[in-house]
This record gives sequence, structure tokens and C-alpha cells, in this order.
Amino acid sequence: MENLKLLPEIINPDQRNLMFVRMDTREPMSVEEHYAGIASVVLKLKQLQNEITGIIHNIRVASSVADGITKSQLWLRTFLV
Repeated sequence: MENLKLLPEIINPDQRNLMFVRMDTREPMSVEEHYAGIASVVLKLKQLQNEITGIIHNIRVASSVADGITKSQLWLRTFLV
């Protein structure tokens, strides 16, 4: 099992990660580039979560309307229950 790096060694890259380079420059990626890549994935996941929530809401509305419930009744039932 690995131990945490010592504080003075934290800014040194892990030797196992030196194989990750930018394909256009063949230079190692900076911490900022790694962060930007990770942040874009997180933002996409958040956007996906919002889209799924919207789809589920639309399904609830459609099924409630099919059952004869109006959108205002559905809204009341959603927030008052």
C-alpha cells in the first residue's frame, strides 16, 4: 500500500503519470489542464442530471394528464405532499 507523499514532494509528478502528454505538443499536461478536463466532465454530469430531471418531470406531467389530472393539480400535489 502506498503512503502519502511528503509535503515537499507534492508538486513533483508521479513517475507513473509521466506517460500522459498533450498529443499536439508532446509536453506533459499542467495541473490547470488536468483540472479543466475534470471540471468539464463534472459540468457535463450536472447538465445530464438536469436533463434527466426534466425528462422525469415531463413523464409525470404526461401520465398525470392521461389520468385526468391538470398540470396545476400536479404542481400542487408535487409541492404539498
